[in-house]
Amino acid sequence: MACPTFSPENDRSLIKVLEPALPADQPLNAPSEPTDFPPRSKRQLLPSAIARVDATFTSSDGISIRGRLWDISPAGAGIQFNQTVSIAENTLGSLVLHHSYSHAELTLEAEVCWVAKGSASSLIGTVFSSTIKPGTFLDAYF
Repeated sequence: MACPTFSPENDRSLIKVLEPALPADQPLNAPSEPTDFPPRSKRQLLPSAIARVDATFTSSDGISIRGRLWDISPAGAGIQFNQTVSIAENTLGSLVLHHSYSHAELTLEAEVCWVAKGSASSLIGTVFSSTIKPGTFLDAYF
């Protein structure tokens, strides 16, 4: 796995999610040298009211954090947490995606590429060890 370079500060969709939780003078906790994000494939935002997909990231040392899928591509995903998380960039682990209506589940090996923290919420970006193959409940989003 190789994480693309990225700065959450350059992605307006992420700032809109974290903005309500951030004081006006507090910047996002972003990588020290922001660069443009060259996506490997187009990200698809998920409409949470219609298609909630729960996500649990479990690091290789056994720490699990539950959130929801924010966006998805065949190569990676963004996960939103309603808490501040203590996960570092380059953390390896597994990502379990669970569709709340159909109860379908998919487990993927992933690496944390970036972390954006607000005062009461966090987002992480992940890259998968291999792309998602067709035939999962996520097909509708690609």
